[in-house]
Amino acid sequence: MVFSYRRRAQGLACAVVVAISALGCGGGGDSSSSGPSTSPTAPPVDVVNLAGNWVGTIESANLPPQTISAVVVQFADCVDGSWKSADGDWSGAISGFARTSSFSGQMTFERRSNGGCLASGNVGGDVGADSLRWIGVGASPVGVCAGNLPQSLVITLRRQ
Repeated sequence: MVFSYRRRAQGLACAVVVAISALGCGGGGDSSSSGPSTSPTAPPVDVVNLAGNWVGTIESANLPPQTISAVVVQFADCVDGSWKSADGDWSGAISGFARTSSFSGQMTFERRSNGGCLASGNVGGDVGADSLRWIGVGASPVGVCAGNLPQSLVITLRRQ
């Protein structure tokens, strides 16, 4: 029973990450584009470039601060990536849109310990050439979650 629940939860986690990634780049963008690009393009001049490796912290009102790293790819204004905590307990996906000096999108949160959990939430905020600070109200569970989910998030990263 536990094995089949975990297998179903893993399948659900994959489906949510794929769906969020598709939403981040597939909806709400410029409808004048001729379709998805098969090769990376540099962001337009008026869009901040978030592509690369980032390190920093994720802080939550109800959980201890975590050191995290992120790998981000970008096509025009569409941003996708993944993140993980230094201890390996938390990980997730990042998807959304970059603007001149900001980002707006979603993050998923997958916890491996304490019975596991999958959640997602909106994040956004300021981005500079080598640093970013995103705020989120918190994560909402996808399915059954054991333990606490991050709430009142502050993500602070610097480019590596």
